[in-house]
Amino acid sequence: MDKNVLLLNVAEVSEILRISRAKVYILLQEGTLQGFKLGADWRIKRDSLEQLAGPIPDDFFNRRRRQKRAA
Repeated sequence: MDKNVLLLNVAEVSEILRISRAKVYILLQEGTLQGFKLGADWRIKRDSLEQLAGPIPDDFFNRRRRQKRAA
């Protein structure tokens, strides 16, 4: 697991939780997930997500990097 990743974007959280991006924004507004806006984008604290859903799978970040390189 890449413990160096402390912040996730909305697309990553959506993929991990298997919910729509709109629902991620609702969870942020409700305070269920902790995050902050960086310009027009949101960043979600990894700790907040893991408290809600448990540990992020070991290969999640490596898998996403491979997918980006293949595209």
